[in-house]
Amino acid sequence: QVVRGEVRAASSLSTAMASKDEEMPAATPDESKEDKESARSEGDEKADSAKVEEKNGDADAAESTKAAEEESRSKEPATPKEQEEDAPEDSRAKLTSCTVAVNPLDVTINAMPTCGNKILMSLGDGGFQHLLACARANVGIKAGRYLFEVRVVELRSPAMSEHDKSAGKGGPPMPPRHLLKLGFTTSEASLFLGDGADGVGFDGEGSFLTDKKRDKVTKLPRPTSATVFGVVLNLDPKSPNANTISLFRDGARVCPPQPLPENLKGKVLYPTVNYKNMTLHLNFGPTVFAALPFKCLMPQDAAAADVEVAKDRTPTGGKHEVLFPVGLPDEGTFDWLDGYLQEHPQYSELSDRALLKWAQQSGIYRPKGYLWRHCNDRPGFEFGIRELDDLSIKRLIHSVVPLLRKSFVVMEVRNNLLAAERAKALRAFDGPDFKKVAVVVMGEPPANYKEAVQSKLLEDKKEKAASEVRRKWVLEGKKPKEKLEVADGAEDAAEEAKEPEETLEEAIKKAEAEVTLTEEELQTAFRKPETHDLTQKELGQTYTSFTIPTQEEGFDEVRFAWADAGRSAAYFKEWLAEKKLTQRVEDLQPGSWFKDKWNEWQRLLHDWHKKQSDWKDPIREKQLERKRIMERNKKEAAEKKGEADGEAKEGDDEQKEDGEKKEDDVEMKINADDLDAFAVEDVCDIGNGEPLFANFAYEDWELLSLRFELHLLVHAFRHDLNDPERPSFHEMHVEFYYYKYFRKQLGIKYFGVSTTLELLELIKDTVEAAPKTLILESHLSDDTPLENFVRLTEDGRRERQQVIDAGDETAVLRFTRPPPQKGDGRGHHGYDRREASGRRSMSDARTSSRHPSRAPPPPGRDGYRGGPPPSSRMPPAQSRYGGGDARGSSSGYSGGYRGGSSSGAPPRYGSGPPPPPTSRSYGGHGPPAATSGGYGSGQKRSYSGSAPPPAYGAGAPYKQARTSSYGSGAPPSSRGGSSYGSRSYGGSGSGAGGGSGSYGGSYGRR
Repeated sequence: QVVRGEVRAASSLSTAMASKDEEMPAATPDESKEDKESARSEGDEKADSAKVEEKNGDADAAESTKAAEEESRSKEPATPKEQEEDAPEDSRAKLTSCTVAVNPLDVTINAMPTCGNKILMSLGDGGFQHLLACARANVGIKAGRYLFEVRVVELRSPAMSEHDKSAGKGGPPMPPRHLLKLGFTTSEASLFLGDGADGVGFDGEGSFLTDKKRDKVTKLPRPTSATVFGVVLNLDPKSPNANTISLFRDGARVCPPQPLPENLKGKVLYPTVNYKNMTLHLNFGPTVFAALPFKCLMPQDAAAADVEVAKDRTPTGGKHEVLFPVGLPDEGTFDWLDGYLQEHPQYSELSDRALLKWAQQSGIYRPKGYLWRHCNDRPGFEFGIRELDDLSIKRLIHSVVPLLRKSFVVMEVRNNLLAAERAKALRAFDGPDFKKVAVVVMGEPPANYKEAVQSKLLEDKKEKAASEVRRKWVLEGKKPKEKLEVADGAEDAAEEAKEPEETLEEAIKKAEAEVTLTEEELQTAFRKPETHDLTQKELGQTYTSFTIPTQEEGFDEVRFAWADAGRSAAYFKEWLAEKKLTQRVEDLQPGSWFKDKWNEWQRLLHDWHKKQSDWKDPIREKQLERKRIMERNKKEAAEKKGEADGEAKEGDDEQKEDGEKKEDDVEMKINADDLDAFAVEDVCDIGNGEPLFANFAYEDWELLSLRFELHLLVHAFRHDLNDPERPSFHEMHVEFYYYKYFRKQLGIKYFGVSTTLELLELIKDTVEAAPKTLILESHLSDDTPLENFVRLTEDGRRERQQVIDAGDETAVLRFTRPPPQKGDGRGHHGYDRREASGRRSMSDARTSSRHPSRAPPPPGRDGYRGGPPPSSRMPPAQSRYGGGDARGSSSGYSGGYRGGSSSGAPPRYGSGPPPPPTSRSYGGHGPPAATSGGYGSGQKRSYSGSAPPPAYGAGAPYKQARTSSYGSGAPPSSRGGSSYGSRSYGGSGSGAGGGSGSYGGSYGRR
């Protein structure tokens, strides 16, 4: 205000001087000098007067401001008077039995009490700088009013981690580097203030903590060195602040007294401190650090009747116990531990689960939340904090724990079941200070454990019922509000006249009262965990090495919690045998026996495809027929060498002509459908050159491959595992082992089924699942001739066709052709072949082929010939040569791979001829070696022929119509046709397009 007055005075002075100069005429230099001096004196007088006026105004303004402040101050509520009074003299006996200090058994691992347990330090490296340290006093208060103090001795500033540097930048808030909490807890409560209902206190920022709630009651600056906090617990019923807790900073009250929760009234409360990156000096009396507005006693000066000394937890003999619980995965091990720790709070749990909970109680942010975990045994941290994520803190804990004189529970489900891991853990506790005890938790649990499990199940169901009521309450609460907005006055009046509805709390109580356990739940011994104790992969890799511990391993004692040693061993043996049948083997690798059988099957399957293609090619068929006739004639001519040359020559010519005629007559009379499939010795020639699989369509080839692949898979598993207790595997693991061995997906959906059991129903004559155990069993021996799979497939095709012809369309197979995939593969699929991203056919084309796939032709071209795709329900029109058009493309489902698109199965093999067959005779090289029991000797089912093959000429004429396996009964084409209507793996066309239209007609020709 003084400055503003001076500025205004100077401004008025300059204005006056300027106006006076304008009015005065020009003067001589002497006159001008005198005039200037007189004007200057007049200006000074005016300025002085202006300053006086300004000062008078400023004084008035100051007086008015002061009056306004006094008025506002009078309106503000006065600071409440301290209701606490000085403590009266107490003549009762004082506490002399012990010195009040920190209880060394009631501290976290990183808390380091020193100087008579009154100075609290903490570990601050290796990840401990992120975790709270906790300590509880050895004396509790149960009556009266008492104070304890904490002085901040040191504030440490550890280096910031990458998590702290990135915190607050669009992510989670950065946790405070220094943290302090003070309050009271019961003797068996958690050491972390605010974590449960059995504790109450304040933090250094002015928040009141109780039962996982944090209420801001005041705002405090950050503590510094030498800051003193005091907490007063008032349990005096005569005091106006009875059953309250108050916070003081440097002797001054910082918040009104906060009421104690009802559940804590009447209980003994122990002073408790939580801190991070600090060094603290705890003061329990008798002299205070910072005097309060009133005189208050401290625990060390308390009457013996008002306090209670914590129980001495020193074990008998002076040795602390280290327990190693040994329980089976998902059979209540963690539930047992929770109950044991509740009954024995002197034990501290050492596990990843406990470390994860510690981080949550310390306020560390976890991106995926604390409900997510890999498994209970090793949940995984993934905080984004290096020291925690790389388990540095876990290694530091195991190095510190042996130095602490406390009792521990080493909770590791997997490691405690492995003898080698148990030996490593025992070495950490070598020495005279610890007693090492293995606790076997196996067998039938006792009644009290079952009751606890059922109680937890009931609580879970009640919680779900309450959540459902809240959800419905919110949804239904919105509807009446919307209805009232459009309702008229009459409806509003009627609504108000209605009786009030029940409250949310009443609805929840009603829903919880209706919750009961089912009969099945009442018989439950173990809760079904939401998260497994071990991952399935980890369990599969280690369960065969699980053992029950013995004293010879280095334990001082082996206890059995639920059953004695004998019953526990029997229970474990039974569990192990069951797991061997139901658990998959993660590290199983295909052996040489599998690879040899698989390669042999691939070569043979190629020959069969080519044989079918040749049979359906009319030109190739005539060439083969002439070749067969010539070979028979030569054989007959060699038998007649004894006749005369002339007569022999003439006889040979006549015999040749008669043989050709006779052979044609015989061949024409053979009907393949009249032959018993198991009586045919050579599946590539039923007697007239026709293969037994001549009528195989797409579905038949797929079922043929599926039969052999699952049969081979069952026997290869037994060969490679070589475990008499695990001869096979469970049906739920079929897809897992199928991919492990064949390096391709099984693709159940392409077979028109949705489950593995439904898939096995299609080939139940070869492989099926046992009714009770659902373990896969093969009906054929591991050395069965491979031709038996053709016989089984042909026999199944005929039976299915008979059912279809009878009018039952449920027998029609509804396979789905896999979509074409692009990519360069490495030929036919095999164990060591490159896996394709998709599935081109359900059998051999489940991995990419050597040639790039081509999409099916559009309707009206090549494959579909102007109509819809063929189906097993509606066979297309028949054609002698597979329905080929004028361009020479095939209308068969295989379409002809060479030079054109195909709507059928993609090529299953390479572009060149297959490798030479093994020494064993397959395909067209002759029948397999005879066995003593026919085909299928030494197997669960006998597939030997029930009757010898009919003699040539005994059947109907050869050129008669044959019913299709997938048609509606219409006569299919002859040799150039197909059993799948006019679509076939065979049928070739002729004309300008060149090349065979069959699946294998152009095979081997470039």
